Amino acid sequence: MAIRVVLACIFAVVLAVACVNSAGRSPIETSIEAPLPEQVIDLSPLMTEDLPLRVWGTKLLTDWGFKLRNEVEDIVADEPLYVANSYWTLANHGGAHLDAPNHMEKGAKSISDYALEELIGRARLLDFRRSPTDEPIYLEEVERSGIRAGEVALFMVGYLPPEVDGELPSYPYLSISAAEYLAKLPVKAFATDAWSVESAAQMYEAIGDGVTGYQGVAPLHRAFLSRGIPVYEQ
Repeated sequence: MAIRVVLACIFAVVLAVACVNSAGRSPIETSIEAPLPEQVIDLSPLMTEDLPLRVWGTKLLTDWGFKLRNEVEDIVADEPLYVANSYWTLANHGGAHLDAPNHMEKGAKSISDYALEELIGRARLLDFRRSPTDEPIYLEEVERSGIRAGEVALFMVGYLPPEVDGELPSYPYLSISAAEYLAKLPVKAFATDAWSVESAAQMYEAIGDGVTGYQGVAPLHRAFLSRGIPVYEQ
């Protein structure tokens, strides 16, 4: 909880400094088209040591060889001066995060290669919380939403993490044709509250069938990331 409070305080200070100076103008030259927000709403989950476990569940983390927990290590030095310090090791895909193209493709664009204005824009919220879990959201449903080119597509699926050790994450997910449609519009970014834009069950099925590679195992990531469209998850 302390981590989140600290990060929130840092962000608030930066935002306050960036918004206005004594003349009422931004002190930082910027080309960002979007207006500065009147209100900031934090949609990210609470950062805790067990956050990866809470979001991914035991099975995924164990099967893929990832750590179950974020680590917080307290270090105390007595010489030459008493100093208490801490080290944080945080999973960058356990909790709200951005997928850049190099998440799945060697040598592709990284997060640091994006200009800030590429990650900010008008969002269209689409509510699929009543859709069946482990079933695709079809192209026709997405076409009816009226989403336009240049918008951030924010899909709310009501994600609930696994409750037992052997369970995979379960939620509605995009069909390949729906993902290709959004990517070709193109949307500015795709976002979901789910564990991933990909279906965990579909990924396991593909791997079990001997499918290899980014295109075969993670086709929804490829639809967006191969075109430079960032993906926000969780």
